[in-house]
Amino acid sequence: MANHANKKSPTVVKSNARILTAKKISQHWLAYGNKR
Repeated sequence: MANHANKKSPTVVKSNARILTAKKISQHWLAYGNKR
């Protein structure tokens, strides 16, 4: 069970990081577009 959790965690962390990064990028572009 521990091995499964260890294998699963990095994937979840990576997907969460990608979502956060995508949100930051989209917000940045929205703000940049609004400023222009």
